Amino acid sequence: FTVLSMSNVISKFLNMGVSLGDLIRRATVNPAHEIRRPELGTLSVGREADIAVLEELRGHFGYVDCGYAKMDGTLRIVAQMTIRGGRILYDPSGLSMVQWEKARPQYFNLPMLPGSLPATADNYPRN
Repeated sequence: FTVLSMSNVISKFLNMGVSLGDLIRRATVNPAHEIRRPELGTLSVGREADIAVLEELRGHFGYVDCGYAKMDGTLRIVAQMTIRGGRILYDPSGLSMVQWEKARPQYFNLPMLPGSLPATADNYPRN
């Protein structure tokens, strides 16, 4: 249970003094090299773009390990958005979405009510 996510693992090592640039390289370029997929792991013309938008938070955070010990840290990396193949797949904070006050009329239709339109995230404009 101690490996919660890639951002959690990166956060642990960041708090142990490994630079963010080195950690990003170890999480992107190096794995692509190991699996012999040079088209992955970097952003450049002609390559498939998988993008993780990360935020660095400062505060007081606790991290546990497989020995059930805790390490205190002051930095945390949080995934804010994931884009794959030009599509936003993960956006829990709505970074790409309009404010609800500016939403299209479909936003206010309730699917469970007669006459309402079915809607998905693709029906709404992005910033």
